[in-house]
Amino acid sequence: MGMGLLITVLILTSEFVIFPFVVKVYSRWAIYMWTLWSVVWLSTGIFFYYNFLGNWHDFILSSYFEFIGNIGSMSIIPIVGIYFYLRIKGLKQTLNQDYKSPEPNSQNTIINITAENGKDKLSLPLANMVYLEAEDNYVAIHHLKDDKLVKTLIRKSLKSVQEEKLNPQLFRCHRSYMINLIHLQHLQGNKNKLNVQLAYVDTPIAVSRQYIEELLSITSG
Repeated sequence: MGMGLLITVLILTSEFVIFPFVVKVYSRWAIYMWTLWSVVWLSTGIFFYYNFLGNWHDFILSSYFEFIGNIGSMSIIPIVGIYFYLRIKGLKQTLNQDYKSPEPNSQNTIINITAENGKDKLSLPLANMVYLEAEDNYVAIHHLKDDKLVKTLIRKSLKSVQEEKLNPQLFRCHRSYMINLIHLQHLQGNKNKLNVQLAYVDTPIAVSRQYIEELLSITSG
């Protein structure tokens, strides 16, 4: 087997056999780790082939690391180019899809949000909570009352509500918003700019870049 054929087999095996099995969610860190793995995988194959042809004369650990360094330096330009191509392609890909939340068993779970003073508290079923919004030193809880959307203010930060992890259906999507995935109806935009539409809410809610990949992972699963 020639060197060119070996490299072709290694790349095809990595990209079409190992990659789909290992990488389940496309993300920045997944690409970083896969790039590192690709260099190690290719270097290891060439290292063994080189020593096989040379009767294992250079089969030592220091030589192996030298192979990784050499292959990595030669591969960095095409790998970076492929990464940015896929990244730009992913950012430009427009997302326009409806979302139907699975029926959770916890819709009737009572959610308790207590103010910083420990006295004021709002308790309501999870299904009645639509979204939360930061308003200065308060969190505005937009919830259903007699099938109409109303707002209740509680003196508390949205960050502290997030840290309490009240329910997995409550998802922080922006520095100013936390949405109830039960009421998520539609997603529109791309991996660079994404908006979500909730039931009972006329205006779409923005999703910050730092939360886009996590939300897409949840809604695609």
